[in-house]
Amino acid sequence: MDDERFAHMLKLSAVYIPILKSRRLFDDLQEMDRSEEHNALNCLEIVADTFVEMQRRLGVKPRFRLPARREAS
Repeated sequence: MDDERFAHMLKLSAVYIPILKSRRLFDDLQEMDRSEEHNALNCLEIVADTFVEMQRRLGVKPRFRLPARREAS
């Protein structure tokens, strides 16, 4: 992602973060039509893409607090 696209995505994600924090996005989940579902998923995709890009630029690597386990056979 180039700098111009990143700056644009930051602006877009800043609009959606308060909506995600308030959880209003999911209030009427059962009654969402296809258009509302598309808008919700688009919002989440913008925030997720921006977050991943910020992690990449900062060199952040995920930390796993639980040890990996094998599923019982």
